[in-house]
Amino acid sequence: MRFPLLATACLSGLLLAGAAAPQEGEPAAADSGILSIQLLERGDRPARPAAGQLVLTAPGDETRLEIRQVRPSDPARTRVVLYFDSAVSSTAALRAAADRYSQRIAELVALGEVEIVLADPQPTAIAPASRDPELIGNALQRIFLRTEAEDVLRQRREIFLRGETLDARAAGDGDGGGGATRGIERLPASQRNELAREAMADELFVLASRHDAMLRWLAEREQSAASGRWTSSYLFLVQESLALDPLSFYSRHADPAELAALATEAPSAVLLAEAIAAHGWVLFPLAGASGDDDPALRYAPSEDVPVGFRLRLGRDRDAAEDAGAGGDDSVLLQPAVSSWQAVAAVTGGEAIPGDQLADALARAAQRSELVFAPLDPLLGELSLSLTDAGERRTLRAPRRAPVGHHPLVAAARLREMAEGGDLAAADYRLEAEFVLDPTARTLRTGLLRALLRPDDQAGDDEAEDDETGAGETVTGTADETADEIADVGDPWRLSLRFRDLDGVGTLRQWTIEPEGESEDEDEDAQADGEADSGSGSESGSEVSAARIRAAGADPGAWALEAPIELPVGTTGVTALVENLRTGAWGAGEAEIVNRVPEGGDVGGAGEEITQARPLRLLPPPAGSLSGRVTFEVETTPEVERVVYYLGNKRVARRGRPPFDVTLNLGSSPRTLQLVAAAFDRDGAELGRDRLLLNEPPETFWVRIVSPEPGADVAGATEVEARLRTPRDASLDSLTFYWKERRIESLREPPFTATVDLPVGEPDGFLRVEARLSDGRTAEDVLLVNQGGFGEQIGVELVELYVVATDRSSKPVLGLDEDVFEVYEDGRRQEIESFEAAGNLPLTIGLAIDSSSSLFLRMPEVQQAATRFVRSLSTRRDRAFLIGFGTEPRIVARTTRDLRRIEDAVRGLEPYGTTAVWGAIDMALQQLDGIDGRKALVVFYDGDDEDEERYFERSLRLARRANVPIYLVLMNDMAARTAGRSLSSRSFVGKLERITRAGGGRVFYVRKDQELDPIFDAISEELRSHYLLTYYPEIRPGGPLWRPVEVRIQQRGVEARTIEGRGVEGY
Repeated sequence: MRFPLLATACLSGLLLAGAAAPQEGEPAAADSGILSIQLLERGDRPARPAAGQLVLTAPGDETRLEIRQVRPSDPARTRVVLYFDSAVSSTAALRAAADRYSQRIAELVALGEVEIVLADPQPTAIAPASRDPELIGNALQRIFLRTEAEDVLRQRREIFLRGETLDARAAGDGDGGGGATRGIERLPASQRNELAREAMADELFVLASRHDAMLRWLAEREQSAASGRWTSSYLFLVQESLALDPLSFYSRHADPAELAALATEAPSAVLLAEAIAAHGWVLFPLAGASGDDDPALRYAPSEDVPVGFRLRLGRDRDAAEDAGAGGDDSVLLQPAVSSWQAVAAVTGGEAIPGDQLADALARAAQRSELVFAPLDPLLGELSLSLTDAGERRTLRAPRRAPVGHHPLVAAARLREMAEGGDLAAADYRLEAEFVLDPTARTLRTGLLRALLRPDDQAGDDEAEDDETGAGETVTGTADETADEIADVGDPWRLSLRFRDLDGVGTLRQWTIEPEGESEDEDEDAQADGEADSGSGSESGSEVSAARIRAAGADPGAWALEAPIELPVGTTGVTALVENLRTGAWGAGEAEIVNRVPEGGDVGGAGEEITQARPLRLLPPPAGSLSGRVTFEVETTPEVERVVYYLGNKRVARRGRPPFDVTLNLGSSPRTLQLVAAAFDRDGAELGRDRLLLNEPPETFWVRIVSPEPGADVAGATEVEARLRTPRDASLDSLTFYWKERRIESLREPPFTATVDLPVGEPDGFLRVEARLSDGRTAEDVLLVNQGGFGEQIGVELVELYVVATDRSSKPVLGLDEDVFEVYEDGRRQEIESFEAAGNLPLTIGLAIDSSSSLFLRMPEVQQAATRFVRSLSTRRDRAFLIGFGTEPRIVARTTRDLRRIEDAVRGLEPYGTTAVWGAIDMALQQLDGIDGRKALVVFYDGDDEDEERYFERSLRLARRANVPIYLVLMNDMAARTAGRSLSSRSFVGKLERITRAGGGRVFYVRKDQELDPIFDAISEELRSHYLLTYYPEIRPGGPLWRPVEVRIQQRGVEARTIEGRGVEGY
């Protein structure tokens, strides 16, 4: 360390500063831009180019820009920032850089005013812009003596090389030994891949956060190079990992294919350099800044790694040193100079080897400024060339126009908002909403509407002193500055961050370009206070009709409208709008709302789509109901007609309010279901409600009553549930879910929760689960966003769960809707919706024969059944168990705790005869009232000891239940003959009929045959369901039982679903 030399360096700096009388360069005209360039002759000798030697073009449209002047850089109008990033650099690297800079204070001050910034982790000026060598030297000494770098990437790699996880390391479970650098190699390949994915994801997150911190810092320092104080800006960077490619490192220890997806998300150092250039800065990364005592990582990357830079990390080593290294895996995040050069070149700068700082500063002092025109705010890529370029001449120039903005900055600001950052630096307050189009089938399209108002505090803060190096700040009230931060005809950029339930964001950006208008149109528009600024487009995007205009009712405010299609799964939208001429910006959340767009300001015009239920049946007085009973309903204004059904029979119709009805329930109390359906003036069904009358005291259920089934909803949606608990039972919790994600748990009414529903998910479903204190559970499932609800007249939507199988009875997946045809009573029906339903929640009834005849095979049956239960999803599916010998009994009630079902299966004991039809009846009754996907699996040894009348009752129940029944029949004769033998034909025919009713099937098993493959086949089939819905054709006077058939227009593939359905009166 050579800080004793600091006094001499400071003195020479003072003398130089005093002697220098820098000539103040003239700022460029308002329509011009300035580029900091350098021409190098043979031997890297700086030369001064003439304007006539240079050609400047915008490659996108081959436009040749006017070069008005080439002049020497002016130290009086040059700012120099020494930027130390301690989060991803080692302490040794920071100290080495501070030491080297301390020896070159005089040369740094000769360049311009010097500011020192320490990013720890957020960038903070520890020395304001100054030409005082003592002040600069003290700040560098502080970094050398007091700064301890976080060096998080090096630490993360060391943890990875030890074969540890971050959690284990934090808990102190690792060996902590510095020599255990080969721990990762001792692990299996699968574990190495998993640890590599985790470590690389952590590293990418850190790198992205460092990029974002610098981008936000750049934006805060932003000032126009054409009219501001500074005409040249130099950024000397100490950050070991800027150009690092994590994939190259982790691919040494894991399969690159396992990491490829992560690599596509890696923050780009080149794009960061483009943003640096767009803000008018020239980048000088200090490479090789680490101390000589640091170990180096010997690394020659594989040619198989296709993504990112190929780097050699660490200091140069000779062959002898490499030969004796012994495979040292110590981690030093120090990219080679050549890699930094690729990044710095984008800005017109250069990477500086640590021992060549003096030469680099001497070259920087002889840079030139090129003044060009016009400086269009939409100007992007630039190309500067020499008219007489020779082999020995090098031209360094920025590849991006210094327009003062870059899309990466908007992205960084949006990510900061997502992490809870404030908007103190914003020029506008933004109010926004995304209005969904309720007529769209997938509910993904709509209109983004935003209102930008100048921040009331924008002019209250004092201007920052020039000595801080932050530049000049415009002061004044919001009204006074409004015209300066935006004007009619300015281009704007719209940036949207769409996030899903996991908080993962997707960024999309559009430029809203100014729109040419006639003078008369401008005068008329301004008179009305609605001056159009422009319309925007993104290539291939639906936002081509985006428009921004001055909001006349609010001085200085701007209103934006843009039609957008949201990505599938979006639950929230954050919007950022920025003026590309001035850099003024505002950001905020855009609430997703269901409203018919009719123009007007945000939150104003437009008809809100209410979530109120169109119809609600009010519960009758408590107690047993019989005879004539009056039922009252509450309806919304659009209801014009209400139809009542008792059981499956239509019993009343009311055509004007109040829609109350008096019904005769019979002479004695009996359990009945009352359904009321509401219709609008055009006969379209608006919704339904139902009541279960004379429920037994032990009845336990929960139902989602809002939103309506199939409703198109998205964004913040109120979900309401209705609950019935058994007498003398207490509620433990009622929990709302979106798919598998828990939203909220309640213990007492009202049972309502607000759920952020993702847009455009055709397989989305809401689920509610009620749990009693004794462990019993009930649940309901509601499919949403299926499309088409309410479009049919007085007809109930029919749901069909369908299995497609090939000639070997194996399920066929991946079929499209267009190969399915649905027929009811021989007439083809129009399919309303279609989806693969194998992942929807499933309620399984399991009925197992526990009669004495199964004594010997009971252990095998129990083993196969428990294995089947384990194939269910513990987070999604439910099951119950019925055992049947002489009589059926509920062994385990419906629960999501599948281990309880497994224990109950293992506890079955054989006894008595075989009451199979009674067991099926009991199971179907348990499944009755449970919405969503359900199935019944019956294991049975084939003894038919029930009477014929019991079978007929079971068949009627199976036809009404529409539940697929999978019946595993263990019978040697039936298995050998597939049920065709004379002795078993009659009985097997009953089984075939009852399984055919719900779209199930019979499996014939010999007594010496293994059961696991049978239960595996059932499990596979249950995961292969398709869900088709249709509104049946209205046929007054038609049959009460209507056969249903699904045909698949693909050779060798057949469909299996319910046999038919009963209509009103069946």
